[in-house]
Amino acid sequence: MLGDTLKRYPRYRATGLKWLGPIPTHWKLRRLRTLAQIVNGATPSTGTPAYWNGDIVWLTPEDLGSAATPYVERGERSITRQGYEACGATIAPAGSIVISTRAPIGHVAILRQPACVNQGCRLVVPTTDDATISEYLYYQLTVARHDIASLGQGSTFTEISRGTLADYRVASPPLNEQASIVKFLDRETARIDA
Repeated sequence: MLGDTLKRYPRYRATGLKWLGPIPTHWKLRRLRTLAQIVNGATPSTGTPAYWNGDIVWLTPEDLGSAATPYVERGERSITRQGYEACGATIAPAGSIVISTRAPIGHVAILRQPACVNQGCRLVVPTTDDATISEYLYYQLTVARHDIASLGQGSTFTEISRGTLADYRVASPPLNEQASIVKFLDRETARIDA
């Protein structure tokens, strides 16, 4: 049934990526760093009450894991401007993607509003060259979750480094095709959920 609604492209090429498989010949295979800025997270001192319960959204892997939709608006905790300035976090704009990079690796969400993250997450902030749609990148990183997790390293806990995430390769179709893919996946996901 699903195959009846999708047209095949005339030609495909191998990507060398097991999780992705072949892609249409006119799509690009790009490193994440060419589509977005990868930003580390940070945590203010938990022993300083003045840093907590402010108006800055601050997210953790647990917040991403409990998200019921692709979007996240707030986390369990928030920080103050003083806490933000003390820890060296970066506030990413709405539309940026958050991915947990340890404990566990691979939870993904899209920011509905500006936010920062703890050190268990990284922000994927799309560049202004309009090379990708956040929702498209969200779907692709969600599908690649297990492959991304397999890149984790460490003895106490596994983590994927900023550099490894930045070097991760994804398929990059033209924007109009990204929009069509997102529309299709949104529709099919809603149908399955119903």
